[in-house]
Amino acid sequence: MEMIFLLLGQNPSNQKPIIVMQLPGIYPGARTPRTLEDIEPEYGYFSMDLPNLIERFRCLHTPHVEVLWEGTECRRELEDQQAVMESFGWNVTVLPAEEDELHPNPEYHGCHDATDEWKIAKYSLKRERLTEPLFAQDPCPYNYIAPKFVQEYN
Repeated sequence: MEMIFLLLGQNPSNQKPIIVMQLPGIYPGARTPRTLEDIEPEYGYFSMDLPNLIERFRCLHTPHVEVLWEGTECRRELEDQQAVMESFGWNVTVLPAEEDELHPNPEYHGCHDATDEWKIAKYSLKRERLTEPLFAQDPCPYNYIAPKFVQEYN
């Protein structure tokens, strides 16, 4: 990853390049289970390690490059999670509700009850500038689940 930023830094241009990282339905830094029945929340966890490294490489080699992380999420859940996202050092931009799309499979989406509309919002994250030394984030907070699961079924 650092090599990409080194190469971009060797050819500065008058344009401000933007790198867009597409998120796979989860955001870096934190993720809580959608429901109490979610038995594998560790699969919905994405640490801040990659965004932190990318931000460090960007600052060192290509401060003229902008890196955005884009994704989609249920509007209601996104609103619930926005303060958490910001606490991890993200600047969060959510597109207006007029641009929301209907959830394609609302019966499988368990973040809220069926009386609400299942609207999917688009959002963009931009990592705040790192001001502290770079350390790896703590391991997945849901790691306690696997040993318990193994004990129960062995």
